[in-house]
Amino acid sequence: MKGFMSEFKQFAMRGNVVDMAVGIIIGVAFGKIVSSLVADVIMPPLNMVMGKIDLTNLSVTLREASEGVEAVVINYGPFLQSVLDFIIVAFVIFCVIKGMNSMKKKEEAKPEAKAVLSKEAQLLAEIRDALTSGSKPAATKPAAKKAPAKKKTAAAAKKTTAVKKAPVKKAATKKTTAKTTAKKTTAKKK
Repeated sequence: MKGFMSEFKQFAMRGNVVDMAVGIIIGVAFGKIVSSLVADVIMPPLNMVMGKIDLTNLSVTLREASEGVEAVVINYGPFLQSVLDFIIVAFVIFCVIKGMNSMKKKEEAKPEAKAVLSKEAQLLAEIRDALTSGSKPAATKPAAKKAPAKKKTAAAAKKTTAVKKAPVKKAATKKTTAKTTAKKTTAKKK
């Protein structure tokens, strides 16, 4: 008997069973709040605009009542009224939850201030990252200045225009260079 009770206790005290029980209790209480909201706050103005909507009296009689036999009636009105109430309650819950989610998103969207690292900490972080990735750390020295480009002389400018005018010769030169390179690689392999 003790083994059975301890097993039952272990089953009943599981985290998800207790969470489910709490959720059901809160859900029932929240259901009462929503029902009151719909019945006491939302429906009176809606009934004033649309007129009192009461579908509970709708029914279809399949067989009339006779001596000692009750009538056979399909009461579809209460079903339609329940569906309408459900749609209204579901819409109100949707609006409430949507409002709560938008407020929650606004709270989460608040940016946090980033901590500013000192130059030493930044350098140490670069070294750490470089060691973990297997590459060299970035150079901290400023880059050397390149020598200014020389201006083209008039003779050099004439040579480049001469090459542009004779593209056939240039193409032939490339072919012979490719053949020479191919011969050199073949000779090296032998």
